[in-house]
Order: sequence, then structure tokens, then C-alpha cells
Amino acid sequence: ETKEAGSDATERKTTSGDPAARVAETMAPPALVVLLLAVAGAAKAFSCAGATSVKMDFLPSAHVRTDALLFDPELGECVSDHVHTFYGAIDPRAATLRPNATHEVLRQAEGNTGNVVENKSLYWHPTIYKVITDAQGGRRFEIANVWFASAYYVWRTGEAEAFPDGLKMRTHGADPVARATSHCAPEPSPCEREDSCEGGGDFLPEQACWELEINIKFPTCWDGKHVASKDGSHVSWSEGCAAAITEEHWDPECFDFPCPPSHPVRMPEIHLYTRILDYKGGHYVFSDGSDDFHADLLSGWNATELQRVLDECQNESDAASPDFFCSDHLEFRGKPKVEGEQEDDDVDIRESLLSFQPPPVDARRLVAPEAVDGVIELPRGACKGQVLGF
Repeated sequence: ETKEAGSDATERKTTSGDPAARVAETMAPPALVVLLLAVAGAAKAFSCAGATSVKMDFLPSAHVRTDALLFDPELGECVSDHVHTFYGAIDPRAATLRPNATHEVLRQAEGNTGNVVENKSLYWHPTIYKVITDAQGGRRFEIANVWFASAYYVWRTGEAEAFPDGLKMRTHGADPVARATSHCAPEPSPCEREDSCEGGGDFLPEQACWELEINIKFPTCWDGKHVASKDGSHVSWSEGCAAAITEEHWDPECFDFPCPPSHPVRMPEIHLYTRILDYKGGHYVFSDGSDDFHADLLSGWNATELQRVLDECQNESDAASPDFFCSDHLEFRGKPKVEGEQEDDDVDIRESLLSFQPPPVDARRLVAPEAVDGVIELPRGACKGQVLGF
């Protein structure tokens, strides 16, 4: 694992093609000129020097078809359209995995699959499936082995506001500013599948990888009023982020750009990474049947505690850096952190995470009884399925 490498030739951008090209296609030339000028002005006003970052690691807690961002009190508890993989706060009754999970539920959770005690947030994304084809053409969907995930927060010390209690937000790789990528480490190799090497997409590649690393960024600007909205309009990307994406620099540090007047509160930028160990190549798919990645957040921070970190921690990051942790301000479990020193390798990170994991929860017994692994078709359909009583 290294500092972000946007120019790496093995890194894949979103499935809809090059982000810069898609941004340019959707803009008339005058609008593009105006936005580029705005970016140039922002670059003068905001330098990346002095940026601070923190890295927090997680193991998955469960795979289940729920989504707290879509909870509707009028409908009650429903299964979501597709299965998600969850990381973060967890409790023995799996209350954090239920469709109506709240900030209060996360704060009361007894367990946490992450290594930062203060961060009781919940992160999730569509589950990644390996599609196995038999000799007769039948298919079986097996959940891919997610090794571990990481959430990087990037901000300028003293210039970012903590997530409000219970903030919900989503980011989608179909949006160029989400800067979703997949990276085959250390480099791609020929597909190793015995069944078939056909059917792979652009984002989930046909090539094999020792580790496939997937990354996506979240919006950085908040309207200061609402912690959730059905259309996601309570959060926004920073001004100039879209125009800053070019062929040469398609992964800019958008945390450093100003927020629009409609969303004046600047938050730290979250970079969410998830990693699949021993990725065989061939046909893989997300649980919604697509090749597009998206991710969700329900903040479980105590806003006062997080604000203290944002105001007081300062390190020498200029991007999401794997060797800075704000360990003087946050309590880490597992292997002690040393500022400025990157952990040896991903094997060590996973071993450290395994040393403190809470007891596993049975989501099928506690939340939704349907099978989600080794199935002949993907479980799909919002509110089409059973949610068990609490």
C-alpha cells in the first residue's frame, strides 16, 4: 500500500470511461473555461501544503440486504434492493445492520471492526461477487474475499467541520467527481479461473491480481441544515472539483477547494478503500448486477471529539497517506502506530485487525434470513424479502 498513485497505469477509472472526458462532454466550452478559471483561482487561495490525513482500517462485519440511507418511516423496515458489505460499529443483536439504524444505535454499539475507538461510524458498499459458471452454463454467485478496508480522512487543520451527528451520505462511481478507481497490485496477471475467464468488466477486471484495491471519494460540503435527504442534496462536491479532473491529473485533492454558497460547511474528505485478496480475474460483479461502485456512510462520531481532531492534529500529508494516523489524538487498537512510518505490508495490517475483532454476528438469524452467498441468483428487489423482528 502506498500513497495515492493516480498515474499508475494499472489503475482503472470508472466504467463509463475517462472521468475528464465525461466532464468535458457534459460542459459547453464557455462553462468549462469559467470553471477552469475558478480552479486556477482556488489553487492560488488553497495550497495542498499543510494538508492533514488519518488512516483507519476495518474488517467486514457482515453481508446483508439492508441500507439505512433508504429507511422510510412510513414503509417501516424493508430489505434494500441489493446486498451490502458493512464495516464499523456492530453489536451482538446486529442493531447497527438493521434498516432503521441511527446515530444513537451506533454510539451504543458494543463492538467495532475498525481500529479507532472513537470512530463508531458505519460504512458499506455493494457486496462483490465472483460469478462461477458450470459446464452446463449455470451460474453461482460467491462473495469475494474482502481482506480489509480503510477510511482515510483528508483535511486542512483548523479549516474543516466535523460531520454532524448522524450524517448520512452516498457517493457513486458513475459520477466523475467520486474518482472511483480499481488498482491491481502489484500488477495484473493472466486470469487464473478454471471455469471461465470471460465476462469481466472494466472496473472489476478480467485479469488476476494478488490484491485488487478499490477506492472512492465522498462529498466534502454540507448544507449545514440536514443530516440526510432522499436525493442526497444535503451534501455537495467542492467548487472546481469537476473541472480539476484532466487527462494528466484525474484524481485531484478536492478537499482543498472551496465549498459552494449552497453548501458552505467544509468537511474532511473521506477516501474509502476496500481490497480483495487473491482476485482470480474473469467474471466478478457488484451485488446490484453492475460494474459500477458506490459507497455509503452513517456517521457514528461524537462530533465534539472529531472536531478536536480536525482542529488539533496536523501532519505532513499532501494526500491520503498510509503513514499518518493522528495517534496522539485518537486511540488505536491493535498494533501501535508510529507517525510517519508505514506499516510493513497488508498482511500485518490484517493480522493487527484480527487481534481485537468483536464476536461475529449472524445477520441471517438476526436481521434478514435469506441466503446471500453461494446463491444461483443475486438477491434483489427493494422491500421484496423478509426483515426479522428486533
